[in-house]
Amino acid sequence: MRLNLDESVWNYLKNVEMKNLCCQGLNHLKTELRKAKERLRHKTQIIKSFFREVGLV
Repeated sequence: MRLNLDESVWNYLKNVEMKNLCCQGLNHLKTELRKAKERLRHKTQIIKSFFREVGLV
């Protein structure tokens, strides 16, 4: 169980939305992270699961 909500979000972004991503530089990474966050915004069930995971239901 994760203790912080932000750990759940970062873990999802890193291991799902940005999995197998190889960035060419910091600007490329920033762009891809912004796009990944935007995709996550529309996945309400996944966002709700982050709250359940840390016991904030």
